[in-house]
Amino acid sequence: MGVQGASAWGEGGHVFEEGRKKVLFDPPSKVLADRLDLRTTSKAKKYVEIKVQSRYPRNISAIFITNSLSLSVFFVKSSAPIYTTEMVYFQMKERLKHYASLGPVRDAGENENAEEEKGVRTFEINEYRRVSNRIRIITFFQEVSFTRFSVSPHPAGTFLGWPMYVISMGGRAVLAYTYGTPGVSSLSLELKAYSEKMPLVVNRLHEHGEHGLKAFSNAVVELSKGKSPHIAVILDTMSHSVEIALHLLNIVRERQIYVCSSGFGQLVQICEGQRKFLAQRLAGGQSAILSGASRLSQKPLPHLLNIDRADQCIIMCDKIDHAVFFSKLPSVSLEEYSMKFFGSLEDVLKIPWAAKIYLPEKYSAARKESKRIRIVREERVAAGNTRVSVEIANTQHVHRVFETPEKIEMYFRGRVTEVKGKVVLECEEPFLHKISHQDNPRVNLNGSVVYMVGEDAYRVEETCEAEEACEGEENEKRIRITKLE
Repeated sequence: MGVQGASAWGEGGHVFEEGRKKVLFDPPSKVLADRLDLRTTSKAKKYVEIKVQSRYPRNISAIFITNSLSLSVFFVKSSAPIYTTEMVYFQMKERLKHYASLGPVRDAGENENAEEEKGVRTFEINEYRRVSNRIRIITFFQEVSFTRFSVSPHPAGTFLGWPMYVISMGGRAVLAYTYGTPGVSSLSLELKAYSEKMPLVVNRLHEHGEHGLKAFSNAVVELSKGKSPHIAVILDTMSHSVEIALHLLNIVRERQIYVCSSGFGQLVQICEGQRKFLAQRLAGGQSAILSGASRLSQKPLPHLLNIDRADQCIIMCDKIDHAVFFSKLPSVSLEEYSMKFFGSLEDVLKIPWAAKIYLPEKYSAARKESKRIRIVREERVAAGNTRVSVEIANTQHVHRVFETPEKIEMYFRGRVTEVKGKVVLECEEPFLHKISHQDNPRVNLNGSVVYMVGEDAYRVEETCEAEEACEGEENEKRIRITKLE
């Protein structure tokens, strides 16, 4: 199986290929959250914009999504089925619906007519395509079968409902792909401890920063003690709002916590109603995780825009909502802190079953940390002990090719030498080609052909694997070459 990067601007996108089947994982997208303003009106205003690949690699058989940030599938033309979990699809729809509901809020800017990057296209968010007929909701450990391999979602241990995909061939796991590996303790179902080793492809690593969870908590507590009745915490309300809401309830006791997200309530319902997405320590219980918290609630945007000053609260909102509606509030942004939502390189290297670790090209410097690390580039590379496409240009040097579903064997005539520290096979033309060259005299003799090569004579005749008459179809016909004395 081959692994190939299908990324854009250094983000996401991997193609896996086996035989004639290609599947695409996490085609990248980037929401443009700059130049947002509602204070002025203009015909030049646009909806929030999104940058995606202009087209997917050719002949894609299926698309697999691990996270709710991969909104590309709503904009790039394709007929391939889209596989993901119920939780991820819900988050994707809510994210798209929310951005579209804001209306024209983005200023065109001076460079609006600048030429697009090669292979990239920008859409307004309201230009999305309807893809519900292509969506295939799958559950953890459910197999999606192709001709020579299958793909199944497993818990990634990162965010609620986010899967890691395991690719299997012949009943054996040969490769795993994940957006990220587990970081801090998560509410999500844990990453499995696999007994068999396999290569692991990781799309994103946590990168250490100076200020982490403790600094974030201190900043929120300090703002809460201040004079402002309303403060904002800026985060991705679809990906990790449940975890952050629990944390805020724990560190701030005297304020209400309002979530500016129309999908937050349903997100909590899915978590508590279908505990299949929750960690084992939580899945067995019946107690509410967030729905019973009296100080926490989802509030519609009109309510939050007209909230009473006496209502001391923290407003959890995403970056775009803050830029458009809450920019005057004192705020703390998760982006400014090194929150360990995903595993770092050190964490990934501790995964015992990861035989080799494939990382995107932006992590090229990580190669020096371990011999297990490989970099996935825009060209096709091999993963694990699986098969690789090989192109033989000078086919006259191939004596025989033998292929089964498990392996391929090629037989060459030649000798192995070492050139500049590399092993090289110096191929020779097959002996039959040499003696049957058109310049060599030949004569037919009793059903065989005798070739004269210089002063030597060679008889070439068709024979069978068994020394019997070649009448049965099961017998394998071969060529026998005999030097005549």
